[in-house]
Amino acid sequence: FDNTLVREGDKRILLAASDVETAAGASFNEVENFDFIIDSTDEWKVIQVIVIQPGASRILYDVLVRK
Repeated sequence: FDNTLVREGDKRILLAASDVETAAGASFNEVENFDFIIDSTDEWKVIQVIVIQPGASRILYDVLVRK
């Protein structure tokens, strides 16, 4: 539905913080709203990010994406 956070066709992606890399292959430790995730030939826009972070160590990103 329009005007809601989750829309038809949205996907939920779980990313290990240790696996997050830029397109150039350099590691970084942050995924933010409005970034893009590329999966093969599909490009997904990041809508929402929830970081699982006990203490100072990031472990997991729970990411809502949309085409």
